[in-house]
Amino acid sequence: MYDFINHSNIPLLAETDILVIGAGSAGCVAALAAATGSHKVMLVERYGFPGGTSTQMLDTFYGFFTPGAAPKKIVGGIPDTVVNELHKTNDIFLRPNTYGAGTGVNYNPERLKLVWDQLILNAGIRYLLHTTLIDVTKEENEKATCICWNKSGFYKIKAKRIIEKVFPGRKVVAINVEILNEVKPKRIVTTCPHCLHTIKNEYPAFGGNYTVIHHTHLINELVGAGKISLEVTNDDYQVTFHDPCYLGRHNGILEAPRGALESAGVTVIEMPRNERKSFCCGAGGAQFWKEE
Repeated sequence: MYDFINHSNIPLLAETDILVIGAGSAGCVAALAAATGSHKVMLVERYGFPGGTSTQMLDTFYGFFTPGAAPKKIVGGIPDTVVNELHKTNDIFLRPNTYGAGTGVNYNPERLKLVWDQLILNAGIRYLLHTTLIDVTKEENEKATCICWNKSGFYKIKAKRIIEKVFPGRKVVAINVEILNEVKPKRIVTTCPHCLHTIKNEYPAFGGNYTVIHHTHLINELVGAGKISLEVTNDDYQVTFHDPCYLGRHNGILEAPRGALESAGVTVIEMPRNERKSFCCGAGGAQFWKEE
């Protein structure tokens, strides 16, 4: 048996640019997005198939269409590619206005496993199933070594960047903080409310204290300084903004997103439940039945 306490005795399995831990929907999309560039990407999953809850317990995608009697498709990119692959084999059908949540995309979970597999392999991603992350240690030049385990034993994977898409993700946090403390960023800009909340409010417990702002704050700052200008439409274009829980409710960022929209020339119409009282979408809409 390997002496896994002494990392120097553990064999090196691979070196990669980006290592994604967890092949749920978020992990698969992160790996596929990373693979669109020139980076070498690896994906590690503890189960024997990808997809996470999308292939273990769910059978419907929501959020691809606007709700109402005349739904409009509003999602593209990698999620749209996944649905198109399912459509090729007649493994989806649209269910209109399901439970008031809009058009649902019903799918075959077993076929979805195959679709994820094919997209991952066709993208040239090195793919390890039945493999669990055990530990992470920092190396020089912003690299990290991950200690993983499967039935063959313990292995090391060296990576320049690690994306941990499993809960709670504490193994990688400590390494991220160590690297960020070396970089000493003046500010960290996020587009994701969860990332903003995690880095701003949870990283300090690991020794990471940073100034973290949402990208809409930066947009307003640049517009106000005259460094950028947004295209103002002449149309009377009305939009509404749904406040994400980790932007509005938890961090009180209410005006910046609306200010960025108004700078683009649109009229913001508020929903009855807005700002700190906004409805929780329920994990990106998957738990649309969640009561508050």
